[in-house]
Amino acid sequence: MASGKSLLSELTSQILSTPADAPPRRNRSVSAPIALLREVEERAERGTPLQLRLDQIDEGPYHVGALDPVRVAALAENLRHNPQSAPVVVRRKRDGRYELIAGRHRKAAFAQLGREEIAASVVALSDDEAERLVFFDNLLAPALSDYEKYLGFAQRQKSRGSSYADLARESGWSKSQVARFFSFARLPEEAIELLKTRPAALGANGAEKLVAFAKDHPQQVVEAVRGLVEERLTQDEAVQQLAQLATAAAAPAEAGKRATATPAAAVVGTQKLRVMHQDRVFAMVSVKGSRVAIKLSDEGEAEGAVNAIMNYLRLRTESQ
Repeated sequence: MASGKSLLSELTSQILSTPADAPPRRNRSVSAPIALLREVEERAERGTPLQLRLDQIDEGPYHVGALDPVRVAALAENLRHNPQSAPVVVRRKRDGRYELIAGRHRKAAFAQLGREEIAASVVALSDDEAERLVFFDNLLAPALSDYEKYLGFAQRQKSRGSSYADLARESGWSKSQVARFFSFARLPEEAIELLKTRPAALGANGAEKLVAFAKDHPQQVVEAVRGLVEERLTQDEAVQQLAQLATAAAAPAEAGKRATATPAAAVVGTQKLRVMHQDRVFAMVSVKGSRVAIKLSDEGEAEGAVNAIMNYLRLRTESQ
């Protein structure tokens, strides 16, 4: 039987390891997830793991992603020849049954092998602690798609009424990356339904780029996502196709403006513009001739602003 110290070794290794797919830079440590895991480990060490029947353990309400059948099959093959290295984590329910907190794939692998019991550590957790533990597990698991991580953020936001800043502080990700995960929420509904069939088809960076076209070309964005899900397009190809479409659609309007508009007078001196959001200054923009300077009130917004400007410049240069 695994010791208490190895109880959450899988989750801890996920937090301390570098995800395989070039993760966005974080702006703070992951001390909050680690602190919770250590606290749960200490609670587990005070008890002895039990052998529970699989039919006694219910799926928890905080899991958002689907099980990965490839991962389940690999675990089943490993467990066919080796003992269980760490217990699953459960908490006791009021009706005497158990709620699964960590170890969904291990439980599924045991079921696939036809086994009736699994080693489990029963830990007393509040609803908030249980949700956070599942949230950190989903967020920091290297194999989990960005879309499924977004679902974890969205659930956490809904249950706690958290702002992007709250979610960033709690998770250790930057505020700009949290906002990037929420780009999925601004995709057309049909695109979301397609993503549910293959969540890994689109990353958060790609979703942010597609969202830029969603307002004016929603159906084309849906078709781009369909191409990604069916593996006919790469993310770069999808974005490039949409950029070409937007450029072609804008060309007649631009031509009409050039034919009828009076040339604008050059800015004399420095013009200062203030961008407000919810009664606070979001950004200050200074314009002097061909020079434009932007000062943001939150440095976490810088990366998103640069991406938006680069997209605009790319569209302008491609239309020339």
